[in-house]
Amino acid sequence: MWVVKNHPTETRVIQCGWRQSFCLDVFSGRWQNQLDAEGHLFVDYSPRVFLPLIEFLRLVRDSEPDMPAPVVVEPFYRRAWIRMVLALSFHPEVLRKAGIRPDELRDCGCANVIRDAGFTATELLKQRKQHRAFSLRDLVEIGYSTLELREAGFSLETLATEHFTLQELFDGGFAIEEWRDIGVTLPVMLAAGFTLQDFRIAGFDLSELRSSGFTPQEFLDRGCTLVELRRAGFLLRELQRAGLTPPQLRESGFRAQDIRRAGVTADRLFQDCH
Repeated sequence: MWVVKNHPTETRVIQCGWRQSFCLDVFSGRWQNQLDAEGHLFVDYSPRVFLPLIEFLRLVRDSEPDMPAPVVVEPFYRRAWIRMVLALSFHPEVLRKAGIRPDELRDCGCANVIRDAGFTATELLKQRKQHRAFSLRDLVEIGYSTLELREAGFSLETLATEHFTLQELFDGGFAIEEWRDIGVTLPVMLAAGFTLQDFRIAGFDLSELRSSGFTPQEFLDRGCTLVELRRAGFLLRELQRAGLTPPQLRESGFRAQDIRRAGVTADRLFQDCH
């Protein structure tokens, strides 16, 4: 198929396309050296595939930005039209504007552009019954994030079967209670990225948090009282190594004789506590 470069109507139509594309390059003059002596450019597509693009761009030109502009192309050539649009470097969102469905993109081997075309995971799950539904595995392979999949209604327990990393599951925004409800241990949640403050807000037992490796100073930095440190099960010597003074040890609930047995002299104990 030959295209006339300098036809004013076609030039204006092509220039209403999206961002950078082969068509924009052609009609901007960048492909001047690709034209024949009469100013024609050879386009290696059937007219039944390429001409619907011209008509589609005309419709886009005359439509509001948020209005759909369904492409009119014979069913037999529909897949070829999709592949041509992508080959010409149009952004995948053009396909959605043209009324191309996600299942059409999948069935013609272009599932990798579904997300970039602007389709959400929720929309894919709501595909009409006459089209083959998208599975969770399909959505994962398309590239939807755990956050997008959570928003589509998938649970943490379900996503955990898809071999996401701990960081990816954490990025999904699931509440710490959801992790606990499916039996994820505290050390695993800690490795995923939850903080001591997250665990405290969720009501985890202080002694359990201590056993997971949090230090006395981390407890204090997150607003724990000295009494709570003692309740968490920290030993006197652990608190001493953390820098707590004899008065602080007394405040946390340790007896004077316990502190003395830990190596604090009576004079030091008397001096610090008065």
